[in-house]
Amino acid sequence: MPWARFDDTFPAHRKVRRLSDGAFRLHVTAVCFSSHDLTDGLITHEDLEELTAIKQADKRVNELVLRGVWEPVADGWIIHDYLDYNPSRKQVMADRSAARERQQRARERRAASQRDARRDSQRESQTPDPTRPDPSPSTTDGLSGAVGPRGGSDAHGDDPELETYAPRARSLDGWKPSERCRRVALTKSLDVDEQRELFSAHARTHNRQVADWDAAFESWLLKSAQLAKAGARPLDRQAEILRREMEAAQAHDAQQQTERLEIEA
Repeated sequence: MPWARFDDTFPAHRKVRRLSDGAFRLHVTAVCFSSHDLTDGLITHEDLEELTAIKQADKRVNELVLRGVWEPVADGWIIHDYLDYNPSRKQVMADRSAARERQQRARERRAASQRDARRDSQRESQTPDPTRPDPSPSTTDGLSGAVGPRGGSDAHGDDPELETYAPRARSLDGWKPSERCRRVALTKSLDVDEQRELFSAHARTHNRQVADWDAAFESWLLKSAQLAKAGARPLDRQAEILRREMEAAQAHDAQQQTERLEIEA
């Protein structure tokens, strides 16, 4: 909606200050009417009958014409200098069209942003995270995530063979991947020796003891291939995480070696 505009010196203008109260009121009413109806300052005879209840309107119009505030035209009157202070109908319509286009673009951007947010949220919920615990609670049937020393689990922790407190569990010492594991690594384009080192470091870091290390390693290989395909983490971030796990595993082995030496001494 456009606004009728008046200069702050409008009441003190020579033409205006000499108007009678009735003519002044008629003029201000006409400016507001023209701004609202976008007439570009034109007041027709029909408009005059509708916009005012001022007594002796014809007399007030003649006064406005005499003072040079209104100018007579074929269809009525033109408010003098109206377009010098108020936008034209063409300008108002162009501004409204531009505003509609801006609002439409803003709505489209907002809708696109919401779609992207939903898509990212769905992707994150479907992509395994190798650094966050599996929130699924453990159960007695051994089919939930593997439980670590503190009750947590990890990206490779939903294998029943990685149960920390599983019966008949054995340590990782002396274990080597079976031929079946090597075939699985080959079919998934994985370096079996590299994966064995990462798997061993992970197991030692979390103090894993399982009954079947080959089955646990095969599950690890399948999940590693899945993570690599999904691109769950940038490679440099994964490498940094695994490096820290390997360092922790080495520190753990060194501590155990020191404790054995102290016991033997």
